[in-house]
Amino acid sequence: MLPTLKYGPDSDDDWANVDTAFLYQAAMTQIITSLEVYYESVFRILSSTLKLSQVEPSVLVRFIRENKLGNELLNAIDAKSALDVRLSDVVPKYFSFQQKDKIKGAMALLGLDPINSYGAEWERTFGNGEDSTLSLRHDSVHGGARGARVLALVVKEDKVVINRIKDAMVLVANVEIQIGERYSGVEALFPEE
Repeated sequence: MLPTLKYGPDSDDDWANVDTAFLYQAAMTQIITSLEVYYESVFRILSSTLKLSQVEPSVLVRFIRENKLGNELLNAIDAKSALDVRLSDVVPKYFSFQQKDKIKGAMALLGLDPINSYGAEWERTFGNGEDSTLSLRHDSVHGGARGARVLALVVKEDKVVINRIKDAMVLVANVEIQIGERYSGVEALFPEE
């Protein structure tokens, strides 16, 4: 995928376009991956501090059912010999945050709303449209040349990557505000450095 980096009169005419498409694909991939890692880290930290009794029961039951974690719940209760176990004891260590519904469900367990009043930013980032950041990442990772063509159409928009980074920052700020209001006492969320 990397270009030859041979520029000047001896280079192919289309390398500048290929380079640009590759860089934009990499940027879209990084934006989504960074958000997924952010949501996962927030979930990991908070789930280790919350007991199941502190989670809204209907949200917990829905999450357990949707993610087929019934056995994990029973094993955690059995291992602790108690009904009140930590949320992190139920959710597997390698729980995927690569689906928007899993992100929403995991955040709901914590009493956080990843969308809140930022539906437009969420849709541009995680929406089903072919120009959402998530779809562009999917096409660039799995679509090869097709992904480059789809991305090339979006790249024509002025400052598309900058705007997608801003959307990601708004979504993170939204969760951070809620964390500050609800979990200000959890030191692991507020590192000193």
